Amino acid sequence: MLNASWKRAALGLVAVAAVACSPGKPAQTAITAAEEALAAAPADAKMYVAAEYQKASDQITAAKAALEQKDYTTALASAKEASTTIGAFAGAIETTKKEVTANWTMMTDSLPGMVGTVEKRVNELSRMSRLPTGVTRASVDGAKTTLAEVKTMWGEATKSAEAGNLMDAVKKGTTCRTKTREMMTALGMGKS
Repeated sequence: MLNASWKRAALGLVAVAAVACSPGKPAQTAITAAEEALAAAPADAKMYVAAEYQKASDQITAAKAALEQKDYTTALASAKEASTTIGAFAGAIETTKKEVTANWTMMTDSLPGMVGTVEKRVNELSRMSRLPTGVTRASVDGAKTTLAEVKTMWGEATKSAEAGNLMDAVKKGTTCRTKTREMMTALGMGKS
């Protein structure tokens, strides 16, 4: 379970800003709280919720810019928005992790078999002097090239997964699956 202290910091410290005295103090306090909450976010936040992480970072930057311009209302509002965005990370990280893990598991269960089936079909077609209707020599040669690319990319995807970067692994695996399905269609194998 994620440590919730960073989430509490994001949501709770903004309230402290409201009691400060000088006109810019509440905004500065809220900005500091948002920065601390972002810095305390789980390390994998940048990987699993990259858009939200960047949004919070941009909101903090906007708050700082407004503070520099002495637009304290906008600075405080932007800092509060950043804190709210950061506070939503925990659930989003866990949900995304589960989805990515499930996708990767599905790929590792099915893709190697699909690639093996295509490779077997390419080898069979390469030995034929007369190809089946709808299959051309160019599609067989193209499949050989694509098959090599898919194998290389799948190896990279596997290395990414082993290194803990499932987002990259799933991205590469999705490309492999798409290319494999295209090869199957080009080789008259139907859809899988």
